[in-house]
Amino acid sequence: MNPEPQLKKAYGTPLITNVAGREAVLSPAADWLYAYEPETGRELWKLSYGAQGFSIVPRPVVGHGMIFFGTSFMKPEILAVTLDDKPKIVAVAGGR
Repeated sequence: MNPEPQLKKAYGTPLITNVAGREAVLSPAADWLYAYEPETGRELWKLSYGAQGFSIVPRPVVGHGMIFFGTSFMKPEILAVTLDDKPKIVAVAGGR
């Protein structure tokens, strides 16, 4: 995690969706996108997208077998991530 507290903020609304045949809560955060098991809160996976943007506000959306989410301050971008149990960033639009 980023040691700079100012860069740990995130205000995004989580999304419940199906990931690899099971329900998961997708939760965007500063530097990471997390997936949790809704019933237990157990972390299923986390995907680092680097120190690109904090104060995450947009809710992730799902479509076409992908997760789309945006970063916010410092380096705003939209990322496309595979919707599976081993997610990978496959496309980025914005500041890279």
